Amino acid sequence: MKRRIVIFLAATLAVCAAIPAAEAARRPARTITLYDQDGFQGYKRVFNGVVWNLERFNFSNVAHSLKAQGYWQVCTSANFRGTCKIVRGDLRDLNEIGMSSRISSVRPIDPPR
Repeated sequence: MKRRIVIFLAATLAVCAAIPAAEAARRPARTITLYDQDGFQGYKRVFNGVVWNLERFNFSNVAHSLKAQGYWQVCTSANFRGTCKIVRGDLRDLNEIGMSSRISSVRPIDPPR
């Protein structure tokens, strides 16, 4: 009887541990790569989470192009203030959205509905 309980508990724990991993696998990867030149050229920085102030990485008001996996909010001031835009995909020239050399904070967001 004890052996059955132990096996049942082990199987239950294995299933419970697999649920968060399966949930994470369904979520798309969220990274943003900022480049200091147009056309994805020059020095680059890769981020996969919230960055309140790009100054911390010496990259505030530097980006001229970006590649975003998933949806990202990019803002002209630290702490997500100033003008903010939602981006995704590849933007070869941030002048197209009025954000070249203006991005100071970035964060991943859920897709708009």
